[in-house]
Amino acid sequence: MYQFMKELEKMKCPPLIIKERDLSSDSRIRRMLKLDEANVRPGFAKEYLTQGYVIFPVYRDDRILPLGFGAMFCDYRIINYGDACEIIQEFGKQDLNPQDTRYMKPSADYHKTRSFRFYYDRTEERYKQENNEDKWQLRLVEIASLKESESVNDLIWLFYDFYEDFWIKRVECRKRFNLDNKPSHLDYLNFIYYLDCQLENIKAYTLLLRIFNDLDEEEYQLTVQMSDSLEQHIERCRQYLHGRELDDRFDPKHDTINGKTIEKLLKFINVFFKPGYFVNPLKEKLFPNFGQIYNRVQLSRIYNSHDTLREKHQNIILKGKKAFEIQGKKGIQALIDYPIYFVN
Repeated sequence: MYQFMKELEKMKCPPLIIKERDLSSDSRIRRMLKLDEANVRPGFAKEYLTQGYVIFPVYRDDRILPLGFGAMFCDYRIINYGDACEIIQEFGKQDLNPQDTRYMKPSADYHKTRSFRFYYDRTEERYKQENNEDKWQLRLVEIASLKESESVNDLIWLFYDFYEDFWIKRVECRKRFNLDNKPSHLDYLNFIYYLDCQLENIKAYTLLLRIFNDLDEEEYQLTVQMSDSLEQHIERCRQYLHGRELDDRFDPKHDTINGKTIEKLLKFINVFFKPGYFVNPLKEKLFPNFGQIYNRVQLSRIYNSHDTLREKHQNIILKGKKAFEIQGKKGIQALIDYPIYFVN
């Protein structure tokens, strides 16, 4: 696994940053009956790509006017392939969604889609646009062969099997390590050894997601902080437990007197593995913990459109801002400075 991680590290490249240009702030465009290709042309000149970004216009004003005026839209979605990506631009007119009148939907009468492809040139260390269809298809074949490799498949299942065992079936897991029936110091030592061994797989898995852009750079760096924090707490617990008779029963009172090493580890396990977000009120951004990284690609029993998800995320950010203000914090220096929002 170590060698595979080293190979993954070599594949890592800077993310292509997308800067948005808000068309609705232009009064001339806002008063148009419909958008055309000239209005929504993205910017990806060489000087932009050399600096690692592109500019895409957006129009997200949902106001409805009579006679079909004002109900325009322009947005984009990204398909990431690791060191390449396809940005699909959609624009046109909108209608009220009859199934859910809280939201709009693209009109069948005027809805256009086009795609733009970019890849990272490791020789020149910058992004370029790819217009050659044969070269693009060859690149996708190479990426698919890596994604479908045995090593990637094994790594994904290592993480999923661990998460199911450690968190979803946590009652059985605790019983297996005898943590609910007057555990000994040795029981806890076995438990933290198990978690410590699994951390290498977790780090490799999150690195894999970063390479294929299922995690952006900031989200990935927060997973690194979570892994480092767990390693530090595990090491403190190991030192504490080795200072006690291993066959003796664990005493929570003694643990409290000596810095709450076990209690703090169990607290951070809950924070990191129960599906939820770290909220950054200053950047107005959510960062998934390990549990949410697992949970966000699972089926949901609740109706979740792109708009409802965006609405939920905004509500979470507002709650995070309030918590930040109540706590009197001015900045974020460590994990403990983030407000935590649990999904369940």
